[in-house]
Amino acid sequence: MAQDDDSLGLDAFVTFTPKRDGQYFIRTFAFPVKTNSTIGLASGKDFVYRLTITSGPYVDFTVPAAFSVKAPSQLLVAGWNLTDAQAKWTIDPKTTGVGGRYTQPHWANTVSLKPVKHSVVVEVEPNGRKQPQAVSVPATVSGRIEKDKDRDVFEFNAVKGKPLRVSVESRRLGYPLGPVLRISDSKGKNSPRLIRGRPTRLIKRSTGLLLPTGNSKWRCEIFLNTEANDSFTG
Repeated sequence: MAQDDDSLGLDAFVTFTPKRDGQYFIRTFAFPVKTNSTIGLASGKDFVYRLTITSGPYVDFTVPAAFSVKAPSQLLVAGWNLTDAQAKWTIDPKTTGVGGRYTQPHWANTVSLKPVKHSVVVEVEPNGRKQPQAVSVPATVSGRIEKDKDRDVFEFNAVKGKPLRVSVESRRLGYPLGPVLRISDSKGKNSPRLIRGRPTRLIKRSTGLLLPTGNSKWRCEIFLNTEANDSFTG
């Protein structure tokens, strides 16, 4: 009736609505990590799993995916089996999580949230190249690439010669988007293109992204990495 192998990384996730009352079965099995020419199953004493079966609320993500530590923040909650009241969450600035994961008593799972001291921004469409969304840095922006040609563009002011740390997260938060991050000046002239996976390594090698001199207004553009042939959700 339903099967999934690796919706969440290498973990499976299925939503299923029974068409009639009855007894149903769930089968779990594993494939070897190192694949070979044979199609066989794998097992071992350390092949531990946790199976959750619930008809209660299951949260996919929140918008924004960050909250202020200075004042209560209003989050929109998206997921399964949520009531109207559960689709909103006013999070206290002193709320603590475990390993960057947060939850509510009625949830069946956790979500990734980032507590920040600066402003929290949600993208507002249209915010493409012709009409970029203005943001003041420092800021943490949350958004979604809702179509395969969707490009979210944010315009900000920067100080000449002052490095900026710019990164985009999706896969590390458990979402399937393979994003591309591109920095350009107000005229659309690009700095080196940063592709999925590379920004983190670049940032670790330096103090940040040093913008070329001579301009004060810059744009940050996020879009789908079509070269990786990834699904698009955020």
